[in-house]
Amino acid sequence: MLPPEPAGRPPRAGPRPFTWLLLLLLALVAWGLLPDSSGAERELATVQAGPPPVVEASGRLAAVFEAARPATVRIEARCSLAPASHAPMGIGTGFFIADDGLLLTAYHVVRSRQLGFCPVHYTATTVDGDVIDLDLLGFDAVLDVALMQAQATGPVPWLELADSLPPSGSGIVAIGNSRDDFLEDRAGTVLRRNVTASQVAFASGTVETTASLAPGDSGGPVLTGDGKVVGVVSYISYLTGGEVEAEGLIPRLIRSAVGRPSYTSYAVPVLQGSELLGQLLAGGRRDIPVIGFSLQYDYVPARESGLLGPSPGVVVGPVQPGGPGADAGLRSYSRWPVRDATGRTVGSSITADVIVALNGFATPDFDQLLAIIYEFDVGDTVTLTVQRGNDFVEIPLTLGARRDVFGQ
Repeated sequence: MLPPEPAGRPPRAGPRPFTWLLLLLLALVAWGLLPDSSGAERELATVQAGPPPVVEASGRLAAVFEAARPATVRIEARCSLAPASHAPMGIGTGFFIADDGLLLTAYHVVRSRQLGFCPVHYTATTVDGDVIDLDLLGFDAVLDVALMQAQATGPVPWLELADSLPPSGSGIVAIGNSRDDFLEDRAGTVLRRNVTASQVAFASGTVETTASLAPGDSGGPVLTGDGKVVGVVSYISYLTGGEVEAEGLIPRLIRSAVGRPSYTSYAVPVLQGSELLGQLLAGGRRDIPVIGFSLQYDYVPARESGLLGPSPGVVVGPVQPGGPGADAGLRSYSRWPVRDATGRTVGSSITADVIVALNGFATPDFDQLLAIIYEFDVGDTVTLTVQRGNDFVEIPLTLGARRDVFGQ
């Protein structure tokens, strides 16, 4: 049994029984394998079919698209050490909200400062082909929205933000760069508003639509028939007939609920006068709290004959140097061969820290650990209960900011 009693703020309900197939944020291709908010790589999988064909805007929405397109941009992530002629490391979408070059996009499009040994910088390509450097001003990593400043030489076209959300059934058009397109339209309708995500790592309070979006559309605007922006494209979900082996873009599967549409896309509302917009304009930087390690795997004692101890939990993989976990003495998973007197390998030995609770709340798997961490803020002090064999160790640490700990 776990020794501590629950302390600190109680966690929100952990992930519900997974009834959705939730695709990861419509991430840049290069971002597909980056650690998530706890620094752990998520399990990846692909599905039997991708998003449905794009529905082109017609009527009033076609006119909205044509009028709005000049105020949208293709965002590219580039290695600062590579020649300009090299292909971008990732692609997303953004749009101007002021004539001085203020621009909104999804935070996951622009969150990485470095990939490996390569410093990353971001550029915006306009419909006229102009390439403009971008600087990050503010972001909300929980809601997946970022405010950028484009180094424009003069006034730019811009889009007006709506002051309220459209009702269900309203027609909308998104603009994006998926499928090798360049700032093209993706029409659909609003299904629901203020949607709660099935997994804590995804933004909640979103607008659910039928627009057929795909990687490259992240950060693009969602506009209504009056030509105003109601949200920033963030993620998608859809049903499949089964699961196949990992190929690199789409993460852990969450099976779809009966009666839900087979495909849906989600945008984070950014409305005129909203608290979120005010925080971004003030330079706010709300990051994800992290421990600072990569997930090795979820430990189930019955599957491993209690090899790592009696309690289920999260096996700590590589610990990020200089992060909260490293500073607190969290140990990385290690496995090495055991040899007999002749040098022949006869087995292996494992050293592992298994996180079995946070502030006394059980963390039998990574999803539960993540749900609890999201209840805290960067800078909060928590206590991990770590299983080392049959021993339990209490490790206090101060949660760090993902951007500071992992550089993204």
